[in-house]
Amino acid sequence: MCSRLIQFVVLINKDKDLYITDFNSQWTKNNSDLVPEINSLVFVNDSQVSVYSEAVIELSIALHPLLKPIKLGYLIPKKLRDGLYKIIAKNRHKFFKQDACKLANEKFKAMYLN
Repeated sequence: MCSRLIQFVVLINKDKDLYITDFNSQWTKNNSDLVPEINSLVFVNDSQVSVYSEAVIELSIALHPLLKPIKLGYLIPKKLRDGLYKIIAKNRHKFFKQDACKLANEKFKAMYLN
């Protein structure tokens, strides 16, 4: 959970009902039938499950009112959006170098489902 995306989500989140977890958490094991091999960010809102580029768009919309224009990403064909997502995901360690994991702050602890 050291990714910069997660750190960014915690930093700008304005939704008190938005939580994060990972595939290995006890919460996921007890409450989800998602498979960790999906290799994608997964966004769950009520009963709707979004993956790949759709998950990024839906998460952005939920995170902060100023990110709502990202919904325009739906104008880009899904195949193209998902292809770009997969390229970035596959090469994320080349693009985004991370030296060390930041310590979890109180906001992170409140958002994390374990």
